[in-house]
Amino acid sequence: MNLNYASLMCYRKIKGNGVLSYRREQVWDALAEHSPCTAGELHKHMEDRGIKDTNHPHVNARLSELVNLGVARRLPDYRECRITGNTVNVFEFVDAMPNDWKPAVVVPAHQKIKELESLIELLREQVRGLEAENSRLKGKPQLSLF
Repeated sequence: MNLNYASLMCYRKIKGNGVLSYRREQVWDALAEHSPCTAGELHKHMEDRGIKDTNHPHVNARLSELVNLGVARRLPDYRECRITGNTVNVFEFVDAMPNDWKPAVVVPAHQKIKELESLIELLREQVRGLEAENSRLKGKPQLSLF
């Protein structure tokens, strides 16, 4: 399958953002190369590409998940699978972002560090307060953690 420019940009956006799990992405990649096809044909295509750690039922399950996510489509017509000989669903690649996908908000590292340092200081203050309360209740000084 030859992807047009918009499809290619969407494909790269999904790949670059880690939107799909590893196994879903393997199936989606193969579907982008071999669409439209049946699950059996796609599994064979993946094996031919050297992806040996999968099987036909798993490919079929991932295809159903990709359809639910909106990045693959189950075509309305059935046809005979070239691999199994059964009359089955045909799937095709869709150049769309997954349903309900929101881009990740990137927080600069220095801001994350500052927030974590503030939280650490807040926790230290709480520990000091608890140590003081514990000491008051027991009537003797306690070992400080900080």
